[in-house]
Amino acid sequence: MEFISKKDKIKDYLILSLIETIAELYGINYNIDKNIVKDNILNKLDQYNILDININQANVLELKNQIISTLIDDLPRDIIQNNVSLFNNYKNSQLIGTGGYANVYQVYNPLDDTKYAIKKIGLGNSFYQSIVEIRSMAKLNHKNIVRYHTSWIESIDLNKKIDKFNNNVVIFEDNTRLVKFSNDDLLNFMDNSCSTENSEYDESTYDKFLFIQMELCKDNLKDYLINNLLSFNDKVIICKQIIDGLKYIHDNNVIHRDLKLTNIFIDFDKNIKIGDFGLAINVYDMNYEEVGTHGYIAPEILEGKCYDKSADLYSLGIIILEIFGNFTTNMEKIMTIRKIKENKCDIFDNIELNNFISGLLKNNPDDRLSLNNVHLLLSNL
Repeated sequence: MEFISKKDKIKDYLILSLIETIAELYGINYNIDKNIVKDNILNKLDQYNILDININQANVLELKNQIISTLIDDLPRDIIQNNVSLFNNYKNSQLIGTGGYANVYQVYNPLDDTKYAIKKIGLGNSFYQSIVEIRSMAKLNHKNIVRYHTSWIESIDLNKKIDKFNNNVVIFEDNTRLVKFSNDDLLNFMDNSCSTENSEYDESTYDKFLFIQMELCKDNLKDYLINNLLSFNDKVIICKQIIDGLKYIHDNNVIHRDLKLTNIFIDFDKNIKIGDFGLAINVYDMNYEEVGTHGYIAPEILEGKCYDKSADLYSLGIIILEIFGNFTTNMEKIMTIRKIKENKCDIFDNIELNNFISGLLKNNPDDRLSLNNVHLLLSNL
């Protein structure tokens, strides 16, 4: 009987997972034979010497992300707008937000006389995660979630070299791309790609963009709390809407993984909307990478452990603490969290509110409140 090592099993999983994902991506418009897809993937793996990399269970899904990203130029032509910009059909474009891998614009569509938000993502090593973002938003239809409208990919001419990945990516004047990866490059990608700390994002270094059109909101929750004097009851209503939206997200087997005040929005009718699904993931495709924003990340993620939906509940606890806490400095918030975890004092006069927040900030995810219990406690505030 032939012995199959654990490493070989993981490699087999990687190959099969790539076949399924790419066939699914292309299968929307193309009836592609999976054997052709498999041969193409195996050639790519051999070309980039990926099979020689030390693949393990912790990095296999992130490696999958990177491999798919190298195949961007093989996208079917009928899903790419080549040198035709749909984005330019929108008027009065204004930059309203920026991050490590995307810009967000407020635009106006004269046809339907409506303003929208459009997220413009440079297609690089975040390509697969961007597809996850689209699919997460597309299937979520709830009054407390930012509404998704449509998405598309555009290709532009980029007649210059890109000094990126140690000069291994070159754009030629005829708009063809040559990509060469070393093992070190791929491992570096895996170390860097999951970070949500803002890095410099330069649109000029990309020749393909993914555009996501969404409803336009008036403000994010952080700025809204700063600029408005809210009553205790106002804050309870905000929390209820956040919880309603998060429950719907979890009921659809999606984990947000980046809940924070600036990713929660207020529409023009003062409804709460959870947005920015750039790090969201389906529970059936978990990779347990360390993602999120420091100050909101659950302890189990920081410790490199497996995690589930309860990681979002820890972030929810931080958000609710900020809503009611009125902190003037970040250090004040950190010290308060420490006191809550050590049960040193009650932070608020309302006992139910103290129990509510401390129940969400448990270090052990098994000890945290469930969303159903959160609903019940919130109704008693």
